[in-house]
Amino acid sequence: MTKLEDLKVNIEEIKNEYIQKLEEIKAKIEELEDETDNRWKPKMGEDYWWVDAYGDVCGDRWSNFDFEKDIFNHTDVFPTEEEAYLDKERKQIRRELMKYSRTFVPGTINWAFNYDYQDKKIRYWNSIYSCDLFVIYFESQEMAEKAVEEVGEDRIKKYIFGVED
Repeated sequence: MTKLEDLKVNIEEIKNEYIQKLEEIKAKIEELEDETDNRWKPKMGEDYWWVDAYGDVCGDRWSNFDFEKDIFNHTDVFPTEEEAYLDKERKQIRRELMKYSRTFVPGTINWAFNYDYQDKKIRYWNSIYSCDLFVIYFESQEMAEKAVEEVGEDRIKKYIFGVED
């Protein structure tokens, strides 16, 4: 072999080593990402369900295609159709509650509600300076109560708080 041919072979070997190393690093990154993501993720060939942008519950078998990764990265996926329907209803209830809500306004009284599992009822509370993650706020207690009444206390208990009387 000539010196030039030796160099070409050497370059090809080095290139293949780097490609292999990059694949190993990529696999390790994906493994670490999976460890930090507590959401359920389907395995290859496993059935999964999600709620699409039209509000329809859809199901498929996981093939690790790019569009499936997009679904996983932009919405929740579930191992059963029933769980996807529960998610659909939760989202619908949140949208209905949002019709009565307002954004948190620091320095004013902002009303919200939660479920007291000990007393088994919805409780109303307010905050002036502390805005909590994912809480829906209302202008007044009366508006929060009206929202609960209009949307349905039983629906809220069941789908938002996971409680069935």
